[in-house]
Amino acid sequence: MKLAPPSALFPRLNKPHDAILASVRFLTFLAVMVCVSCMHSRTDTPAIGASDAVEMLLTTEPDTVDPRYASDAISSRASRLIHAGLFKLDPKTFEPAPDVAQSWVQESPTRVRVLLRSDATFHSGAPLTCEDVRATLSAVASPETRSRAGQAFRNILVTSCVSPHEVLLELRAPQASLLADLCFPVLRADQAAAAASDTQDGLGPYRVRSRELGLWTLEPAFPGQPGAPTRVVRLRAVGDENARALRLLSGRADIASGVLSPMLADALGRRGMRVRETDGVNLTYLVARTDAGPSAARGLRSYLRTHTPRAEIIAGMLAGHARIAEQILPPRVLALAAEPQPGQPGQLGQPVAPTEAAHIAGAHAELLVGTDRMRVAIARAMADEWAKGGVTVDVVPLDLGVLLGRLSRGEFMFAMLQLPDLTEPGLLRTLLHSKSLPPYGMNRSRYANARVDAWLDAAESELNLVQRRALYARVEEANAHDLALMPLWREQHVAVVSERALSYAPGADGHWGALCDLR
Repeated sequence: MKLAPPSALFPRLNKPHDAILASVRFLTFLAVMVCVSCMHSRTDTPAIGASDAVEMLLTTEPDTVDPRYASDAISSRASRLIHAGLFKLDPKTFEPAPDVAQSWVQESPTRVRVLLRSDATFHSGAPLTCEDVRATLSAVASPETRSRAGQAFRNILVTSCVSPHEVLLELRAPQASLLADLCFPVLRADQAAAAASDTQDGLGPYRVRSRELGLWTLEPAFPGQPGAPTRVVRLRAVGDENARALRLLSGRADIASGVLSPMLADALGRRGMRVRETDGVNLTYLVARTDAGPSAARGLRSYLRTHTPRAEIIAGMLAGHARIAEQILPPRVLALAAEPQPGQPGQLGQPVAPTEAAHIAGAHAELLVGTDRMRVAIARAMADEWAKGGVTVDVVPLDLGVLLGRLSRGEFMFAMLQLPDLTEPGLLRTLLHSKSLPPYGMNRSRYANARVDAWLDAAESELNLVQRRALYARVEEANAHDLALMPLWREQHVAVVSERALSYAPGADGHWGALCDLR
């Protein structure tokens, strides 16, 4: 069935936020049509039926499950099913907890001793030893490996093996994020510096059974062990949102976590599918190039930020499945009870100063966004609202690789992006430090503030958690004034699941660890 474009279905409405209302009506119409189409659809592909396998739908397949090179969210999440690190983040507190490590001791600000679990083995049956840890940290930190994760380990001066199961780390300087950094997966010593591969020996709960175009099949790596997963998992990439919805409704898939628009997920819930939801620690935000072009004018940045109809977008286009964000880090990461409210001192809801107003009237800018239909619709709704104040913003949808390439090269004015899991406050350094420029950092705004650099440098080595959080709070206040990154909202993680996967619940960080709990 060929759908008419939204402009033909809904004439333009002469009232506030008409673009948002039109998009909401179109998405509602689309959701209804998907459900109607399903009732008449036929397929030669058998339903999963009594199979023990569960199928999880993805927008694209992982580029790699090699943790050294898994840079996008899908690849990273898939790799963490196959590999494991010395530590892992507690899903509720986001504090590091031992994983393949048994315990650890901070002997001094620059000396950490880690005891490995004596029962930890790779999928091949090879036992985990200190040499595997030493080889992994050395290989990933080496510039020759060209791993984006390497920066976190270049502060390690020496990795010593006190015994086969005891690791001693000596640092050049205190590193507050060390335990969180050591969540990075440990590879087998003879594979740590080898060429990129998706068949490396892992320590995680799953191993790769097979891979074909658009489909990865994972099987439990340690069947029969206490707490080990019991179900085979199929990770299937389906590029079209309608096709993902139809696959769920026809019984050929079990889990769609974060891959359906909120309105379509709600529509599937009304059709009998189960909807699971949890607050996320992600962030949708605007980034501006602050050193060149129209976006270098703070007045324009402030106008776009304060005239973005966030509440209307959340209520309409996101169907209420998001919360307004006024800072980069989620409240729990800074030990705050709740998100600061718009308009509070130091927050991003402040009006444009009169001296900056001259930079706004008649301004013309460009907003880059991914090709996801919902994201494009949101960006265009924002541009329609900005146009009411005389600011013309052209929305430019780009494939993810092209978008990231332009951001890295500085070929942009504004972009709307998402950070999937903000669990470690040290991420502010890679986002805002003047030395964290692409391709090795994520300071795409080219932001430079000497005070912010000093606070970030101090926080990196501050082991007192209270004082460290206070330093990051200062960084947040500075960004609230300078507007290099402009937080918009935090979307809730919404998963639509079948009867066969009722126990699946999305994590706050968006990771897929709940697959291990399916029984």
